[in-house]
Amino acid sequence: MRIAKYKVLPESKKYFGEIPELRSVYTCAETIDVCRRELEEAPEGWILIRTARGIPIPEINLHEHE
Repeated sequence: MRIAKYKVLPESKKYFGEIPELRSVYTCAETIDVCRRELEEAPEGWILIRTARGIPIPEINLHEHE
C-alpha cells in the first residue's frame, strides 16, 4: 500500500504507520512487517465503523500510487 506513511518512533523504537487520507487509520508495532500487516487490515474496520455510524466514506483508491 503505497499511500501509507511509516516512521520509527524515537522514544519507543516502534514502527508507526498511517494512511493520511483515512482519518484515524494508524498502527504501532514492534516490527515493520507487523506494522504493515496491521495497517493493511485497518481500512476494513474503519469502513465498517463509519458505515454503522452513518458517516460518509470518502472515495479513495488505496493503491493509486502503485
